[in-house]
Amino acid sequence: MGVCLDRLAMCCRQGAALACLAMLVVACSATSTSSQAAPAPEVELSEGLHGPVERRALGHGPTPDEAPGQQAPQPPSNPRHSPRPIAYEVAIPMEAQRLFEATWYNESPDLTRAKAQYGDFARLAFDVIFGPIGPYNEALLYIFEPERSEGFRTFILGQGPRGWEGHYVARLGPWPSSEMLAVIFEKVGEAHLPAPILTATYLHDDVPERRSPEFPYTSVVVWDGASFVIDEALEARLRGRYEAGPIREGLRDTPAD
Repeated sequence: MGVCLDRLAMCCRQGAALACLAMLVVACSATSTSSQAAPAPEVELSEGLHGPVERRALGHGPTPDEAPGQQAPQPPSNPRHSPRPIAYEVAIPMEAQRLFEATWYNESPDLTRAKAQYGDFARLAFDVIFGPIGPYNEALLYIFEPERSEGFRTFILGQGPRGWEGHYVARLGPWPSSEMLAVIFEKVGEAHLPAPILTATYLHDDVPERRSPEFPYTSVVVWDGASFVIDEALEARLRGRYEAGPIREGLRDTPAD
């Protein structure tokens, strides 16, 4: 494709990693031909957002199947003031699926329909990532591609004061989807909350002669105070930026609101 992503800190694409709970790696394309994946070194996710990648059981606080009153509500930790290093991990697949399929504390009929329509775990487009996202210190990022080229659908499940709270993010990009390449996390906006920044390839509707049918595009999902939304203004600033360094430069160059 001609787009260098060697320096982009990202999670391994779903595949053998889900079967053996592999750690995050630097390049999705660097898959091993051996039957057992080699451990990945610590990778930098961003300035202030880095740490060792660990295999970790989920389920801190009440589970989605527990009634809210069974445990005393605890306020969500704020990643801006977290005393511990911020690390992102590949979630254990069975636990990630269990939490997704359970009834969420804030689940509405619209969320239930979105989960049923788009949440097919046979169509995961990327590893499920666990770590701080938006206002949640503990959250899961799910990326699905329900059918080939239909578009990437994203859910974020965060540990709130009364249980797991789910959010469905509208389709990433208006074009037919091809492949999810990378996910990094950066603190954005006035609140400086961690936001997933997703680089994927999409398909041209009309391919001119001698032009690749695929092109890369970077999407940004931010917390707007009530839910997770796609930040179109930030996406415009990041157009043409697909590596971690240029993405950070684009974020620094974004004018303050």
